[in-house]
Amino acid sequence: MTSLRTLTLTNNHFIGNIAPNLVSSTSLEYLHFEGNQFEFPISFTPFSNHSNLKFIYGNGNKVIIDSHSTIKTWVPKFQLQVLQLSSITHAKSIPLPNFLRYQYNLTYVDFTNCKIRGEFPNWLLENNTKMEMLILQNCSFIGDFHLPSRPHVNIVKVDVSKNAITGQMLSNKISSIFPNLVYLDMSRNAICGSIPYELSQLSSLETLDLSNNQLSREIPHNITRDGRKLSFLRFSNNKLHGPIPLMLSMFSPLQYLLLDGNSLSGSIPRNFFNSSTIQTLDISNNNFIGKYQGK
Repeated sequence: MTSLRTLTLTNNHFIGNIAPNLVSSTSLEYLHFEGNQFEFPISFTPFSNHSNLKFIYGNGNKVIIDSHSTIKTWVPKFQLQVLQLSSITHAKSIPLPNFLRYQYNLTYVDFTNCKIRGEFPNWLLENNTKMEMLILQNCSFIGDFHLPSRPHVNIVKVDVSKNAITGQMLSNKISSIFPNLVYLDMSRNAICGSIPYELSQLSSLETLDLSNNQLSREIPHNITRDGRKLSFLRFSNNKLHGPIPLMLSMFSPLQYLLLDGNSLSGSIPRNFFNSSTIQTLDISNNNFIGKYQGK
């Protein structure tokens, strides 16, 4: 099938290595094989002559280290827009495919659960200014996560949770680099420092999860501001101290607030108990005092 442009094999029980069967299908643009038991080579070398390839949807399969994984550098003929390989990885860790360094049109990348080793690939965002969603959850990345140097006006979701990211929390110019960010999850890493005031400038942010890190100091008093859409806020299991900001208790869009497992102190703002929007409030395992004011 040398003229094949679109191939969809989703939600079946196919097994085996899918790539060798597609070597001659060099006209392929769209490959969708989610929900099977395929093996997919992380090297991508079987697709080296596929100049038209743009979309790969392979979630729910198995990423493998293949016989070509030792090849350090090869320049692809294609420019991907979507690469989704949220998959099972039986190997202890796998290398991040080097061909990604030559991709500049990516809008959606998902490597959830792939156990990819090495330094966090900051160049992935730097090279792809059209990125809309970056999901690198439960990989094995280490090192710092830096903001790209240029604005990414299309990005709405960043999920880098469950890695071993270290260093300071994102701060400088985050609102100008990610002006339309809706979802930010950096939980379950080793990020330290304070929660930056700059997060309050993200006017489109709806979900913010920084739980299970090593964040310290107080919660910024302006983390919530008028005109914002923030509905889910989780700072659980850090080293935060000080009181709950009064403005946080008066913020009407907020539905889920989880602050458990810190060293927060003082009394609980009465506004929490009069809220008609809060659905979940967890302030357990802190140092609060005072009389319960609930109805």
